[in-house]
Amino acid sequence: MRPALAVRADAQDFASNALPQTVRWDCGDRLTLEGGDHLDGFSLTYTTLGRLSAAQDNIVWVLHPLTCSSDVTEWWLDMVGPGKALDPSIHFIICANTLGSCHGSTGPANGGGPNHCHAGLKFPQITMADVVSALDCLRRHLNIDRIALGVGGSYGGQQLFEWMARAPDLFEHACIIGASDRQSPWAIAFNEAQRMALEADPTFGTDAPNAGSAGLAAARAIAMLSYRNAALYASTQADADNRSSAFRASAYQRAVGEKFARWFDACSYWMLTRIMDSHNIYRGRGTKAEVLTRINSRCLLVALEADVLFPASDVFEPATLLPAATCLELPCDHGHDSILTHAEALSSRIVEFMDSQSRTLAKAKAEIEG
Repeated sequence: MRPALAVRADAQDFASNALPQTVRWDCGDRLTLEGGDHLDGFSLTYTTLGRLSAAQDNIVWVLHPLTCSSDVTEWWLDMVGPGKALDPSIHFIICANTLGSCHGSTGPANGGGPNHCHAGLKFPQITMADVVSALDCLRRHLNIDRIALGVGGSYGGQQLFEWMARAPDLFEHACIIGASDRQSPWAIAFNEAQRMALEADPTFGTDAPNAGSAGLAAARAIAMLSYRNAALYASTQADADNRSSAFRASAYQRAVGEKFARWFDACSYWMLTRIMDSHNIYRGRGTKAEVLTRINSRCLLVALEADVLFPASDVFEPATLLPAATCLELPCDHGHDSILTHAEALSSRIVEFMDSQSRTLAKAKAEIEG
């Protein structure tokens, strides 16, 4: 595990957030879970960047990918800066580490309560709906009634979709990258293969030192096959000779898995993949038409070229029923991982989208006033 982030006790005064400020918020309220269980309080670690405007109309809420922290400057730095999608000189940026993760929020690695103990597999099963319930508790704690832009990739895009289904008027604009309205059987199958790898490790879920690390390494190696694609492996991992063993691709898979296992918690990874698989914004809400047509956010749906995990057909399918949706396929060579590797290109597309929205609104206003 990496060192814990520095935290402040409270974050009600946002006036001086020129640099990222990371906060652990402890909520003492009971959170009833979708499956019928509950948490007697929980903690969320979140990071803010930039300054809140007097009108509170510059809030950008980032929903992080599966294993990322709340600090967007750690994993999405090319998205942050002057003139970029996340501009601290203009925007007030918030990102909260979700329930189930191991970056400071309540989950298997931090079970909540006064001792914040390691709960492991004893931690209650939570769903995407529960993750967003906790985020919405944080939003209310911060007295936020309206969010100018929500941005989420993959697991983060799923959170954003669930939040829009829950609160159709909360986000003025929403950018969903490499995600759709529900988890596909294909994505569930990839995650189940990862969990099988974890469960095959006899130390997984035990109190042994580095419990589950071998299984976690294998699981992450499986995941990498869904994050990248065959063409990229052919261009980066091919062997120059006609060897019969010690393949470059083999070494790469082991290195990726072993590196990940050194800093992430195995039980948290098991939980997060199950949360992804639970994602379905229609469960308990009605038909696709009933749910999607209620969403009033102006949406940008971004598919990633050669993404084998979330193909463009899945990402764009909700656009047929969303009242205001723009679809874009980003040219890129890293497949699903382009969310991180092509952040600068994504930033440009988001800025273009927001600029076009501003022009459209200005034109409509002029026509009304004229």
